[in-house]
Amino acid sequence: MKILQIVHSLGIGGAEKFAVELSNELSNNNEVVLCSVKPIEGWMNPAKSIGANVKTEVLGIESKFSFGLLSSLYSLIKRNKPDVVHVHSSLLVFYLFIISACYPDIVFLQTVHNTISPGYKKLFSFLNLLRLINNKFINVCISKDIYREYTSSYVKLKFVQIDNGIKKIKQTHKFGTVKNEIEQLKRTPKTKVFLAAGNYSDFKNFAMLAEVFKELEILNKDVILIILGSSENENYNKVTQLKSANTYQLGLKDNAADYMFCADALVISSTMEGMPLVALEALCAGLPIITTPVGGMIDVVENDKNDLIAKDFSKESLLEKIKLFLDMDNNSITMIKDNNHRKYLDKYSIENCAANYLKIFSAGNA
Repeated sequence: MKILQIVHSLGIGGAEKFAVELSNELSNNNEVVLCSVKPIEGWMNPAKSIGANVKTEVLGIESKFSFGLLSSLYSLIKRNKPDVVHVHSSLLVFYLFIISACYPDIVFLQTVHNTISPGYKKLFSFLNLLRLINNKFINVCISKDIYREYTSSYVKLKFVQIDNGIKKIKQTHKFGTVKNEIEQLKRTPKTKVFLAAGNYSDFKNFAMLAEVFKELEILNKDVILIILGSSENENYNKVTQLKSANTYQLGLKDNAADYMFCADALVISSTMEGMPLVALEALCAGLPIITTPVGGMIDVVENDKNDLIAKDFSKESLLEKIKLFLDMDNNSITMIKDNNHRKYLDKYSIENCAANYLKIFSAGNA
């Protein structure tokens, strides 16, 4: 099977990383082409992970909306003659939906990487309006909760659910250096280390998280927060101004796994998410997760087993769950770690994910 994967860029987002890891896995037994609309630059970590079996194409188009982009995508599909076109960007679905009408024998699908945002609302209103012209476009939701949200809002469109997956994470050659770095940041040998990772977008809500840890410092809790993410964002400066002495912004890292293996818990403070890959990496590492009730996180973190989902998106609610975690005994924490790793193996490996996508590809070709 020839599979064409299309992303808008190969920057630092989870969708881009997922597209690369899925392409790598699918390329073991299929012909896979991964295309980036925007140029690939040296700082882009996902691009560095593209496997040898994956053919890459770059359209080199910076503009988000142009006739030239529509023409280039049409030529890309005509040139490669794929059985499947799989897109990972809502910006490109407008174009590919139109193009799909010209290729009735090709399976077209998008992975919906987030809950219903204003951008997705516009997109699905468009798809719903034109469904009588072409209703073959498949929309893949990455968690049970997101699937429920979209199917109840757009009942006449085609949705399926496939849980996100990731490649198994491992310690790198930098692990020893990272371990020493964190030991230097800890106040005492018993300091609990909390990790957050993301791109400092508004919806990541890192400013609120910094306020939570300021409260913990006032309460004299022996904790530190490490935030990994790009500093080229105004929200980075906002967090810098709000944070207390127990919060460290370490910038963008290409070895985030090493920090996970040194942390006591991952904290997700987001107000909008799909199924963040950092959460799946935490499962793989057996790392406890404390989270807001966002997107697919309510499927990943089960309150009946560990009660670490905040009841809402407030600072007070997230603070309450962190304090609850700090009061847990070692046996309870060990149980959470074991449950998380088992859940990764059972549901969220890239092997399971790729197998489920292949079922959809084959069914669409039938």
